[in-house]
Amino acid sequence: MEEASRNIDTMELPELLKHILKNAESIQQESKQSNENKIEFLQKVQSISLGLDSKIEEIKNLSAVINRDISKIYQQERSEIQNLFDGRLQELNSVSFNLSEKDRKQLQKAEGTLQKWWKFPVIIAGSALLSSLLLGFLAFKFYSESVKSKEEIKGTKICRQAKAMWQEEFDKRTNPQGKEYYWLTGKFVNLDKGTDTDEWALENGYISIVPVQFDLTAHHAMQQLNSWEL
Repeated sequence: MEEASRNIDTMELPELLKHILKNAESIQQESKQSNENKIEFLQKVQSISLGLDSKIEEIKNLSAVINRDISKIYQQERSEIQNLFDGRLQELNSVSFNLSEKDRKQLQKAEGTLQKWWKFPVIIAGSALLSSLLLGFLAFKFYSESVKSKEEIKGTKICRQAKAMWQEEFDKRTNPQGKEYYWLTGKFVNLDKGTDTDEWALENGYISIVPVQFDLTAHHAMQQLNSWEL
């Protein structure tokens, strides 16, 4: 550069102008070459871009074909599985069993036992059903005879409690395990013949109302006991 600078400094004006023109042409030519290279580069880039677009379109088309093939294969496989299942189901509906002679004899023996003894569970079940019906009928009859209807009730009476008692009895019994036990039984005995008692009211179609209290104190004996010297 220093040498070129010195050469330029020592050049005469005509020579200097020639040198400048020569360099200007060289620069112009390099600039033109650069523009041509740039255009060529842009063309290559555009060509690559067009190639990429083409490849992308091919990939899309290939993906659509693959999806269509997969769907077709799935439908075929599903149809084959359904047909296979239906075929197996029809085979199951027509399954037959082969029994050995020993198994056949045991089956015939079981069938004979069932035919011989089938009546007993039926009889037991029928007896249980008849017992339930009989108990229901007796309960209904007892209810209908013991409970009076609204028309049969004559009214209400304020009563005193009748002098009555239970005569207790004990029934000796044996449970299923063979152990003895005693069952409390007895009967109700009414010792009161008055017409102002609850028992008389109930027997004669009235509703009895008895005011009661729970006080066992013998109030009539308290004055006598207080006179004792204790």
